[in-house]
Amino acid sequence: MQKTRRIKLLTAVLCCLTTLSIHGHHATSEFLFLTTEFDGTLTSVSWKNPHVELVIQTKEGVKVNFIADTISNLYQLGVRKEMFQVGEKIRIAGRISGKDDARAMAREVILDDGSRYKLWNGR
Repeated sequence: MQKTRRIKLLTAVLCCLTTLSIHGHHATSEFLFLTTEFDGTLTSVSWKNPHVELVIQTKEGVKVNFIADTISNLYQLGVRKEMFQVGEKIRIAGRISGKDDARAMAREVILDDGSRYKLWNGR
């Protein structure tokens, strides 16, 4: 009886720890609340989960790596991979990382034709 109780307790603790680590992946506290727009040339698109990544090189020659939402969330927002062509001029609004100036959470993209799309379906 005592052994069964220990196994149940251990299982409950492990489930809680797993839940905490999964939740921690989605923390956005790294990113400052001020949204800034960046103009540049799209140099890379990584269309994969857990997050799509877009890299631009600004006019000043700085590369910024933007983390966007998941593929399924972007799809719900009307965003498709085909909308992004490496080498095109692009404007991305995002929240810069407080840890790394070359990293940002993408909030919105403004394409060359003026169309705007959300890149993060959350806060």
